[in-house]
Amino acid sequence: MQYNKTAINDLMPDGVGPGRPWKLMLLSLLLFFIAVSVYFGLVFGYKPMLTAQVAERKDELINLGEEISEADRESFLNFYSQFVNLKSILDNHVVSSRLFSFLEQNTHEGVYYTSVSLDIKNKALTLRGISKNFETISSQGKTMSDDGSVSQVIFDDIQNNDDGINFKMKLIFSNESFQ
Repeated sequence: MQYNKTAINDLMPDGVGPGRPWKLMLLSLLLFFIAVSVYFGLVFGYKPMLTAQVAERKDELINLGEEISEADRESFLNFYSQFVNLKSILDNHVVSSRLFSFLEQNTHEGVYYTSVSLDIKNKALTLRGISKNFETISSQGKTMSDDGSVSQVIFDDIQNNDDGINFKMKLIFSNESFQ
């Protein structure tokens, strides 16, 4: 049985002619060659440029390292070591860190402390300090007693001197403050 050309054309979808597959093949080849060209451009052009820039930066770092004296390096290393050790100590001392924050927030501007003593077993903080006047000490005591973490404020050894009012204040903390 023999087919005529009109029967074959009727079986093909509309718009597909005998030249279409060759055009698609040429487009595919063109895209392939573009992709291969980009690949070789990156491998033989861009990669060596990046490698050269990395080598330049390494040389700059080596030269910069040679400009710093051995004494400066040793000094920086000692400082950094102390800094890291201090950070690890402070990270592990949660109670004392919270106390410093507490003192910073609750200290009256007319008061400064000369000594601090912490008794964790009895949940007590003893502060020795100097105030401008008795009103400031009274205000400081009120501020401390108003804080929810302090259960008791005890003043002791209050003396009027030339530099101001010396005092000793003992703060007893509630149990929740030390957990």
